[in-house]
Amino acid sequence: MANGTTNIPLRRSLSRSGSNSGPTSPTPRTSTVSISLNLDRDVDRLKLKFEESESKRKALLNRNEKNIRNYIELEKRYNNLQTKNEELETELFEKNESLAKLTTVSKSLFQEYDMLKNKYEAETGAMHMALNDASHWYRENQKLRRRTLLLDKDLVDEGVDAGENGNDHDLENLRESVRQLSDEVARLQSDLNAAKLLEFETSEQNVNLTQDLEIERKRTKILEDRLTESEKENEQLLRISKMLQKELEDSKQSEQNQRDNAYRLRKEADDFKKERNVLAHQSTVLLQGLNCEDGLDQTLIFEIEDLKRTLEEERNKHNLEITALQEKLEELESNSHTEILEERLKLVESELERAQKSAEEAEKALAAASNSTPPTSN
Repeated sequence: MANGTTNIPLRRSLSRSGSNSGPTSPTPRTSTVSISLNLDRDVDRLKLKFEESESKRKALLNRNEKNIRNYIELEKRYNNLQTKNEELETELFEKNESLAKLTTVSKSLFQEYDMLKNKYEAETGAMHMALNDASHWYRENQKLRRRTLLLDKDLVDEGVDAGENGNDHDLENLRESVRQLSDEVARLQSDLNAAKLLEFETSEQNVNLTQDLEIERKRTKILEDRLTESEKENEQLLRISKMLQKELEDSKQSEQNQRDNAYRLRKEADDFKKERNVLAHQSTVLLQGLNCEDGLDQTLIFEIEDLKRTLEEERNKHNLEITALQEKLEELESNSHTEILEERLKLVESELERAQKSAEEAEKALAAASNSTPPTSN
């Protein structure tokens, strides 16, 4: 039934055969009612399909909103972790400064203590040496006195004078030897103190190098952890970016498909309504004009059908224009939502680029730290 005129011969045969029975034949009414019911069912089915498509579109929009909220939450967590990392770095820098100050103060105190200790040891040694020398000279003086008394008894005056001169010469030699030995002891003590100081400085330098090595190892470990974390965040942001991009494309495609389906369903519904109205009007005209003449009846039916179709076409055209305007309005609203998603996607891409730059900087810092690590001193 393409143009709604296939039932006209049937109506003419009915009008010819039942012209005496009146316009109350039940057969056309039953056919029209069944056709109207079928059309109503088709329209209801199309409405259900349209409502299902609309619910799917709303579900997709809700899913996109949920993904955006998840992304915002991830962004907040990333900012919190970055702030915490900066605070830890500041705290580490302050502790390193405190450690350097304490090391400098400890070094100066140890040097002062070692200097005072060496001075005390030197003074104590000089005092002991002076006491030993005094005891030695006292004993030598006693011996010389005894020898002098013996020489006074046994030798003549000339011999005594020669012996006294010899003893004076020996005494001068002994004093010179004592001075030389004292100078040698002082020099050796100075060399010993210098060697001890050099040993202490070498040991302290070794301790400092060991501490620096441990600090560099810890810093390298921190940089490696930051690099690993940056790589993980980079991968996560990349996955989120791909997911958002895919969901954006799927959403656009789904909205386009829903738009096409809605347009097709509306067009089919309009066609069904048009055909139903034409059939209903044709049935009414046929039922009312069963007693009219055949030629006039046929002509009026054709003219009425043409007018009805023209009226339905104009009405459908007007409905299509209204529908097109509504679709343009919905498209503008969906475009605004799409622009929001695109802005979110651009934001994710910028965060991804920043994470990549952070990872590259961490790799450079790690390489510099590994190159500047001092060797371990034994």
